[in-house]
Amino acid sequence: MAKDDANEPPAKRARPTSLEDVVVERAAPGRKAGHGMLTLEEIAGDKLTQLATKHWSKAALSLLNPPAFSPAVVEQIYMQELGGDRNKPPLLKRVMLLEVSQYLEGYLWPNFDPATSTNGHVMSIIIMVNEKFREGVPAWTAFQTRKDVFPAFFARVLALRSDEACASLSQHEVTAYLLFIINAFQSLENEMVRAQVLKLVSLPIWHGLSPGRLQLELAAQPALAKRWRALLKKEAKAAKVAAAAAAKQQPAADTAASGAAAAADGGNGKPGIQLELPRAEAVFLPGMLQHFLQCLQRADAQLSEQQQQTTAAAAAGVGHAGGDIDASDDDENGTVAAANGQIIADAAAAVNGFSRHRNQPDAAANGASVRVAKQLLLHLERFVEFLIDLLSQLPTRRFVHALVEDQQLLVKVSK
Repeated sequence: MAKDDANEPPAKRARPTSLEDVVVERAAPGRKAGHGMLTLEEIAGDKLTQLATKHWSKAALSLLNPPAFSPAVVEQIYMQELGGDRNKPPLLKRVMLLEVSQYLEGYLWPNFDPATSTNGHVMSIIIMVNEKFREGVPAWTAFQTRKDVFPAFFARVLALRSDEACASLSQHEVTAYLLFIINAFQSLENEMVRAQVLKLVSLPIWHGLSPGRLQLELAAQPALAKRWRALLKKEAKAAKVAAAAAAKQQPAADTAASGAAAAADGGNGKPGIQLELPRAEAVFLPGMLQHFLQCLQRADAQLSEQQQQTTAAAAAGVGHAGGDIDASDDDENGTVAAANGQIIADAAAAVNGFSRHRNQPDAAANGASVRVAKQLLLHLERFVEFLIDLLSQLPTRRFVHALVEDQQLLVKVSK
């Protein structure tokens, strides 16, 4: 029996989920610093621990003159530790160290200002919330201390979907953003979160329907037609009030230009926090669907390019090893998608088909493109998960189903 056990391949090491998984009391003999599990000495001497001790530890905050909040510290941590200046996601151990130091509770959220905080501050909060969900600890408890600010924070999150702000995000940042939205929609039991996310899947998203499909839906549901007319009147009244206020504050000559700039960019590289919420909520999900289709086209283009390179290499008599990315979630995604209709089933099939058949012509020569493809594939898989969540929950699928059908997602992902 022992002999059979010895012949069995070693099991894969589980991904770390707690501090104990990455911390040991002392380093193993011959181990280089920074490799493997962290030691208590390394944690104590780490620059993140030193920053936490200086800026947001309980000892620092309990001083008679506690250190003032420094936006530069947030930007430094985001750029150097959370992947803000790289095209790859942050190291898990670095994010875990920030979570252990209570970075979100002690520094990010208490000092968040909807009007002045930078995109890096918002993305830092998003990444730390995702880490809490990954570790399985309560993620929204920290926000209870300033519940009145949470709607403004969520408005800043939505503003990251503006064209200018989204264009500045790398692929792993876009994926982290999507994961935050998934986590929010999976927290409908939280009243504070539910009040914000359900606005994204309510009647205003039907602004994204084609005129014919909109009339078809309203004709079949007279009660909704009455609500739709009331919504249009409310939006028209709000638009008049906003135009009048803008005319008073700005010269008539540059009212239109400055209003467009305020909607797209809040100034100083910040997203447009003055973007009207009804409009942001109406375009959020349609914009996410269009972005998913664009990412799918990019993935297909990368697949075609790599297949052409493989064919050319084979014709030249050079052998290249093929590889594929593990699609371990195929069974789970397929089971859930089948319960939610053919649309999501085909979307998942398109994504998983890309993951199974994507050939890597030469990992050494094309390492950069391979890494981008993996991150892009992860984003596509996450978005399929997002659609499954939306179409499988009663509070979210009522208006989403018509939008997904009208966008012809089934036809576009099957090409």
